[in-house]
Amino acid sequence: MVSSVVCTQASGKQLLRECLSGLAAVSPDNLVDHQVELMRVLVEACPGAVATWLNELLCAQHGASDGLITGAIDPQGVTMRSFAALVLQQPALGQAEFQCVASDFSRICRGKLAPDSLNRHSHLMRSGQ
Repeated sequence: MVSSVVCTQASGKQLLRECLSGLAAVSPDNLVDHQVELMRVLVEACPGAVATWLNELLCAQHGASDGLITGAIDPQGVTMRSFAALVLQQPALGQAEFQCVASDFSRICRGKLAPDSLNRHSHLMRSGQ
């Protein structure tokens, strides 16, 4: 258990970046559900660390986003920030809700949904967010 925690702390930011890049553009469509589940487990396992890593990735200078590939969206734009707020909220989204939000995010990044499509999930935002 301790070794997995140390490994996640050491490589978590890279894992998150690769997972986001996979959702956004890199993974074939048939693997997106696996990327979603990987990200859900990562957020569930260490929400505070994921929030820090995601903030670091999003706050990187434009063009120097630490290798983050975001497809058709701006990594520092409204869609990315909406996605981050939805998936990082506490209490956490349920598995089905997370799946819907992350899958829609993937489709937005791939140009299959409009950039404001995450707005349909605004009812999932918990009070105090």
